[in-house]
Amino acid sequence: YLKDVVMARYIDDVSFSTIRELIALNNVEIIAQIQGDSEFLDQLFALCRKTGAKDAIGRRNGFLFLRELFEIAKPLSMPHQMAFFRSLSSHGLFSILEDAVQSPDGPIISAYTDITLSSLNHDPSLLRGYLLREKTDSTQQKLLHNLINGLLHYPDTGHKAQVTEILRCLLDSATLDQNPEQDYFLRMVYDEHLDTLMSPFLQDDKWDADGRYLGEPTQASTVKDKMETWELRECWDATRKHVVELLSFCVEHHGQKIRNYIQRNNLLQRILYLFNQRDKHLILATLKLLRQCIGANDHIYHKYIVKKDLFAGLIELLKQHLYRNNLINSAVIELFDFLRTKNIKVLIKYLVEKYRSVWEHITYVETFQQLIIKYDQNEEYAKDEANGTVNMMGDTNARNRGRDGGWNMMGARRGPRSAGVGSFRSRLNDDDDDSYFDEDDDEDVQGPAKQAQEEAPEGLAALTSTYDDEDDDEGKDGEIRSSASLESKDSGGSANSSSGGKRPVEGDQSNGLMDDPLAEDAPGAKRTRV
Repeated sequence: YLKDVVMARYIDDVSFSTIRELIALNNVEIIAQIQGDSEFLDQLFALCRKTGAKDAIGRRNGFLFLRELFEIAKPLSMPHQMAFFRSLSSHGLFSILEDAVQSPDGPIISAYTDITLSSLNHDPSLLRGYLLREKTDSTQQKLLHNLINGLLHYPDTGHKAQVTEILRCLLDSATLDQNPEQDYFLRMVYDEHLDTLMSPFLQDDKWDADGRYLGEPTQASTVKDKMETWELRECWDATRKHVVELLSFCVEHHGQKIRNYIQRNNLLQRILYLFNQRDKHLILATLKLLRQCIGANDHIYHKYIVKKDLFAGLIELLKQHLYRNNLINSAVIELFDFLRTKNIKVLIKYLVEKYRSVWEHITYVETFQQLIIKYDQNEEYAKDEANGTVNMMGDTNARNRGRDGGWNMMGARRGPRSAGVGSFRSRLNDDDDDSYFDEDDDEDVQGPAKQAQEEAPEGLAALTSTYDDEDDDEGKDGEIRSSASLESKDSGGSANSSSGGKRPVEGDQSNGLMDDPLAEDAPGAKRTRV
């Protein structure tokens, strides 16, 4: 308080750092003293377990004190945090949280959710281990059961969001250790608690249209009975939204387990009726679930969607928001564009064959026209594959073809199909072109070029001839040097004959030239030969 409020305008950076270090050291000392005092912890947890009306204030203060302790422990180092959480867990931290979920006191519920989230963010295995031990010791997991009931019946939508985050942390497969015990935890949740969590969609007889619970009353549900109709409706919409978000999370992380559960209970079809709701956040949560099922890259989901015709409600939703530039319209278009880019053939075929007339009239975006093009490409490729005319290029060639003339890589129509470049007829004639590389190179040389190749000198003569050919451009002096070179070779080093002209020798000053390497271009200059 002194650092942030009283002295905030008067202290410099050095003093600020000093005060912060003092606070951190004091926090470490406080946590160490409390976690080492077993008698104090037992008294604190006994105060939090009291349920009488006279002890309501003391119980609230006990939970608020625990929340303050957890806030102090957050910035501590990892060893200090581990010692703190394990010490409180050994004294029965999670046991006092079982009844706190059902408390009608709002501050207690808020403190409970903060404490549980702090524990899960540190180490989720602590709470999972407690739930597994609780299952072994009793026939029902009271803590997890009360958590789910709190999500379904809390009148405060903020508390619903916190409980949803707690359940998401518990079900996160990324923090689950790969051992039989943790697999047993997920199996236990699916077998014993998931039906209760999905009861807003699976148990219609226990909920009315406004979200009133018609089953066995709980402390939270009795509070909801005193709410106004609009408040009750808002709470009911928030409940279904959080349940759908949890289901999307399970689809992303749990794979086969949640897929089998959805198919067994026909859950996806029951949830997609939320497309008819007026609240946009419900519609968007449902769209996210459908997008998650499609993006799971599981053909069983795709066949299930086709079998139940689950896109019917989505198409009606698209018609309602067709030319509205809103989030729902964008989310629907993105879903169809995802189908096209990933080329999910089962769904593309189902959508185009059943709703082609709808797509042909939607032209304000190119997504649906491209979806039809993708369907036609897939169909032509399937026909070519059935006829055995698909070569090793596979799908790459299929993108360049259409019903009449095909398409290029950008999806544009080419024209009537012929034996031009890219057609199968032209590829059948490619063998004649490939045979060119199998022939001997000598056979391709004909006429004067072949004769010149046969008469070409070899070895040292070839080097001399090439050298002299390069000197032809130098004029007459090049001819004199070539003739003198051949005559000196025949006479064994004798003087040059006069038939071809006189060759300049070293030191000859008749032309005023010396043996200068820079005067190579001058007449009579000496050439160094290889």
